[in-house]
Amino acid sequence: METLASTRVAPDSVLIQTVNGHSLSGRIKNLANGSVQVLLSEVLAQGSRVSVEFASQCAVFGEVVYCNPYESAYCAGIYFEPDNSRKSRAHPRFQVHDEKATVALMSCATRSQLEARVVDASKSGLGLILPRPLAAGDWVRVETRSCVVFGDIVYCEPHAAGGYRGGLAIETVVPRFGGEVEGAGGPPPRNVTLSALLSMLGWSGK
Repeated sequence: METLASTRVAPDSVLIQTVNGHSLSGRIKNLANGSVQVLLSEVLAQGSRVSVEFASQCAVFGEVVYCNPYESAYCAGIYFEPDNSRKSRAHPRFQVHDEKATVALMSCATRSQLEARVVDASKSGLGLILPRPLAAGDWVRVETRSCVVFGDIVYCEPHAAGGYRGGLAIETVVPRFGGEVEGAGGPPPRNVTLSALLSMLGWSGK
């Protein structure tokens, strides 16, 4: 399995673009459902509207809520998805058409990466096939051809067909540009991309 060609920079790196065209790179300090903390070399104006690019053709717009000095840099809090409707819950899972993925271990200082496959998805999580086990509680970044997903590993156990089967609790989904249009109700169609499936299940980047 080949590593995704779009993975060219560190998985915790993002590109910030302001409405006046200014660009600066940053590093993710923390990420939660609807917000991200980014370490920057310069200050961003509070209340300004910015684009946060996580990967090629994979970005969301947000508002800078604060930007404070942090060690020798600045820490900006950017809110991009004010959605309080999501709660932890059990949901039916839908098969994914064997979508290749690159999984980056964000909770590891080396940001180690491994190739994987996404095999199913629900409104609250992803099913992954991994070449080696990950620990429950590991915070990871899953990049596919259609989206980038952040979340926590809930379980990881040996898989009968080889490798390891892992369960990911979704925290944030950022779809790539130009994905399929969200479905209009009913069960998701077969062979839909992960981004389109997650959009149908209620995960849509803003």
